Amino acid sequence: MAGAAILVITQMPDRASALVLARSLVESRIAACVSVGAPVESLYHWQGKIETAQQTPVLVKTRPA
Repeated sequence: MAGAAILVITQMPDRASALVLARSLVESRIAACVSVGAPVESLYHWQGKIETAQQTPVLVKTRPA
C-alpha cells in the first residue's frame, strides 16, 4: 500500500536517550515524527524474576519500508 504509515512503540531507559533516538530518526528521515512521553513504571520478566524500572515511552511514526 503506497503511502502507508506505521506506528512503532518502544521504551528507552531515560528521557535523554529517548531524545537522542528521536532526533537521530527524524534527522535521518527514518521517521516523520517521534513523540517522547513522560516516564512510566514498567513491569517485566527478566531472568526468571519480575522486575520494575522507570522507562520513557517513544512513539515513532514511519513507513513499513
